[in-house]
Amino acid sequence: MTVHAGWIPLSPAQRGLFFAQRLDPENPCYTTAEVVAFDRRIDVERLSRALHDAYGEHEQLRTEFGFGPEGPLQRVVDRVATTLNVVELGSADDAEAWLRAAHTQPLRPERGEVTRTALLRLPGEDWWWHAAHHVVLDGYGAQQLLRRVAELYEGAAATLPSVRLAELVDTAVPDDPEADAFWAARLDEMQGPASLAGHAAAPAHFALRRSVALDPHTQQQLVDAARRLGVPWSELFTVAVGTYLARMAGQPDIRIGVPLMNRILPGVGALPAARTVCTAMNVLPLTVFAHGSLTEVLAHASAEGAAVRAHPFLRQEDLSRQLGTRGQLFGAQVNVIPFDLHVRFGDAHGVVRNVTAGPVEDITVGVRGMPARGRVMRLELDANPALYPDDEMDAHLDRLVAWIRTVCETPGEAHIDTLPLLTAAEYRRVTEDFNDTAHAHAPATLAARFVAQVARTPDAIALSSAEGERTYRELDDRARRIAASLRTHGVTAGDVVGIRLERGLGVYECVHALAILGAVYLPIDPDLPAERMAWMNEDARVAFVIDDVEPHVGTGRITTEHTSVDSPAYVLFTSGSTGRPKGVVVSHRAIDNRLVWMQDALPLGVGDVVL
Repeated sequence: MTVHAGWIPLSPAQRGLFFAQRLDPENPCYTTAEVVAFDRRIDVERLSRALHDAYGEHEQLRTEFGFGPEGPLQRVVDRVATTLNVVELGSADDAEAWLRAAHTQPLRPERGEVTRTALLRLPGEDWWWHAAHHVVLDGYGAQQLLRRVAELYEGAAATLPSVRLAELVDTAVPDDPEADAFWAARLDEMQGPASLAGHAAAPAHFALRRSVALDPHTQQQLVDAARRLGVPWSELFTVAVGTYLARMAGQPDIRIGVPLMNRILPGVGALPAARTVCTAMNVLPLTVFAHGSLTEVLAHASAEGAAVRAHPFLRQEDLSRQLGTRGQLFGAQVNVIPFDLHVRFGDAHGVVRNVTAGPVEDITVGVRGMPARGRVMRLELDANPALYPDDEMDAHLDRLVAWIRTVCETPGEAHIDTLPLLTAAEYRRVTEDFNDTAHAHAPATLAARFVAQVARTPDAIALSSAEGERTYRELDDRARRIAASLRTHGVTAGDVVGIRLERGLGVYECVHALAILGAVYLPIDPDLPAERMAWMNEDARVAFVIDDVEPHVGTGRITTEHTSVDSPAYVLFTSGSTGRPKGVVVSHRAIDNRLVWMQDALPLGVGDVVL
């Protein structure tokens, strides 16, 4: 390591964050911040002294940054300069507004401004806010700092730094000769987008945030299910979120980003980064299957996680560059922060809440706290507004909570792709509310509706195409003559008649002819393979097929119309994308109700054009 008058290089974890802000210096997203809400007053002097001592113990919190011939550099500032601003506010709403305003101002590491802190004084309670640039503090480090400040506030003796910044940088990346080959093989398998949104975007200045406290029952479900399935609760949570994202994306699997704290190395033990507060985290891709049994999905994720954790130091920024335009390294991040959110400062009890966790390129699903300990545990969503609409965030949060419960209740042998993804409310909306199209009206057949329109506007244009035009009177006349011809061929009410015609005037003439006659309309695309047309005719028991209109336009006319509203009006076949197409019979009552409902919901009038 080359040292220039006290200046030392940045660690790999720091470099990516430093350059990211240099590219967008006014973007405040590179700040990580927590607020601790206390149930009573805090001693300002004691908190200021605890902060001063904590900063003295951790050199990373008093660094300044610059550039040298070899790139960005940092050095420790010997003096400890912490200013605890005390802000008097009238309410929690005022405090939230103050926090939002504070986070619009980016920290300036090149000026030595890497942290800010304040005590917000509300009636009867205090909120302690601490913000740090991600280049000196990651989420793990932030939690360590809060707890060390609490110990110092309680009277613990201050110490000298246990890890010097130079040592931290020197030991940031242990030797791993197999890492390049391991990740090269992984990158070769990655293609296309990995995001639920389907594409990528740069981190926004402010992420969309939604959070909910997980109730004690859900927390217990998570612990009990993990024990039953033989996995850590954090792993079950990660798989639950990963399978949700894959199911929502309609994919059999998905690559998620999993933050690795990089404080402990298997086979080595604790690294210097584990003994201090710093930024060391790396986010690496993990593939989660959304098919197979829950046991199989968990086993695959466990093996994936172990493989990735064995080679955790090759930086995500470098991997993304190597992958290039072939695809995304990962889309969503799943972040488990297993720290107790409760802290004590003397007689004051505080609950920690993250305010901003750093840059969000896609969507981050995080859980903070430890389950089933009678404490607060939060599920959080942070989303890039360039990719995820604000009005979808609440639905994702509700759906995720329901999905986590569903996964926890699921036996290991159950297949993950068969589990219900919708919440109970969404299921009711789809199966009941969307289908609640009943409309108060006197039901009628399609023929009756058509005849009524003919009587109202006999000379209005009913059809227009390259072939010509038909008024309602002309369309009615030709339909009645076609109906009479079909009757002479033995077609009666209830018979299924296939119409195998190119789109044009003749199709509509035949459809109305069948409605008048009471026969059932089956559309047949002339371009379908003969084999498919044959089994459609067989499945629908087709009595007759019209493949030419003019021979059926005779001189006879039917003067009455079919009147049974509960008889079938037409048969439609599904696409067959999930197997053999299936025929669906629709009655006159059903289509009449739908058309009346549509006219009420989306009224159409003379001159309107529908694409």
